[in-house]
This record gives sequence, C-alpha cells and structure tokens, in this order.
Amino acid sequence: KFDIAFKDLKIDEYGLIRIKARVYIPAESENNPFSLTATMMHKGYAYYYKNVKPTYQALQLDQWNEIELLYLTPEARKPEDVFRVTIWNSGGKPIFVDQVIIDLMKPKL
Repeated sequence: KFDIAFKDLKIDEYGLIRIKARVYIPAESENNPFSLTATMMHKGYAYYYKNVKPTYQALQLDQWNEIELLYLTPEARKPEDVFRVTIWNSGGKPIFVDQVIIDLMKPKL
C-alpha cells in the first residue's frame, strides 16, 4: 500500500494520475481475483474509489504482466486527505508485484 497526503501531490484542484504495476501470476494462481486500486480518503473513509480488475484472459500465466489504472482525482475535501494505491489480492492465492509506478500527469504548456 502507498499513501500520500493530497497536499503533497502539489495539485491545485484536479490531477490525472497514471498507476502502473508489473504482476507475475503463477500457473497455480489462475482464476485468482485481484485489483489495482486508487482511493481518496477523508478521516479513514473512502470517498472516491477506482479499480482495475484484470481478467485472466488478458494475463499471461508464469510471466510478468503490466497493468495500468488512470485516476482523475476528485476535489479534495481537506488538504490532509489521503490518496492511497493498493494491490488488493482478494483471491488469496500467490501473486507477485514489482515496479509499481505512480505518475502525476501534467499538461504540456
């Protein structure tokens, strides 16, 4: 899990965040649901949540796969609100995660 206060993202109002992760799915973990998630939280409660749940038809077993999530931040309730990224392994079987990259995308002027 990765947490950062909204104010530390240095966003005025809204921002587009690209989250990428490499995941390795062992053959014995086929049909094991998991998600890449992004959440804005206020006082421990989520108020804007987005996820991508890869399908096993789109993933290659026994090799590294890249998954991606684009997240448009909402207007933060407070500057101290937390932006959180997680890989939620709801199936419980082993998956391996490498190179989680979180990029704040800025427009070219």
